[in-house]
Amino acid sequence: IFNMGYTLCPDHSALFRGDNGENPQALGEMLWAVPYDSDYIESYGGTTYILSASLAATDITDSSRPNGQRNGWAGLRVPFEYVERYFDVGERNYETGTYEVADRRGEVFYIKGRQESMDGALYSFMNGWSCLKFNNIPHDQTDGSFLAQSALESFSDVDFPMIRLGEIYLIYAEACMNLGMSSQALPLLAELSERAGTAPPSEITTDFLVAERARELMWEAHRRTDLIRYGLYHTSDYLWPYKGGDSYSGQAFPQYKCLFSIPPVELAANDRLVQNPGYSS
Repeated sequence: IFNMGYTLCPDHSALFRGDNGENPQALGEMLWAVPYDSDYIESYGGTTYILSASLAATDITDSSRPNGQRNGWAGLRVPFEYVERYFDVGERNYETGTYEVADRRGEVFYIKGRQESMDGALYSFMNGWSCLKFNNIPHDQTDGSFLAQSALESFSDVDFPMIRLGEIYLIYAEACMNLGMSSQALPLLAELSERAGTAPPSEITTDFLVAERARELMWEAHRRTDLIRYGLYHTSDYLWPYKGGDSYSGQAFPQYKCLFSIPPVELAANDRLVQNPGYSS
């Protein structure tokens, strides 16, 4: 893969903008992406769902449409604890919507009008941080310059990256760590760090990979399988708000839930299938 001509996009955020299927720099990092184009694909799933569910209707105004489209479904949030753990958050102002973060990959959150804690507010969209990593505004435009077009956009133009070079770097780093060859991967991790504006790692550990994959691949559908692979998904060694139940502090849950159940319709269609352990047939 390293010899096939793929290159890191200089700007991490450009990988998830509305023109990521046309921007040569973003395309240079994509090994495989699922295309979305509002002129040809009208779907409320895919990246349209990610965009629309990331803001409330009250966040969409005549003077600002922060993620380049006109819908606000108020569904998807990120617990502040996640941002604090991985992006080194500094001062923040929920009235103005400004905050300080050391890692450029953490500059994608929207906090105006929010409450920081989700404690006792699991179903309140305004508690927690909104994530605008996937953003319909082209990489070379702003909320203001794209505002008129945003008012017309009900569907997404953001292609979803299934496999990209940044992930391949991290896969390679994990393999090198497990083979005792970490030094071979450190220069590649330094490239990711330089793009993010952070100090490069001096060694590769599982703890580093858990954190770095959280930063680099946030909202790209890797986290659950990552935590299962590292043995952290179900245990009390790694907690997040409301993990495993209705406790804000989180709790462990049975290991069998690392596997999904086989859907009843599939069991009914094939009597040779056996339900996975822990689930009733």
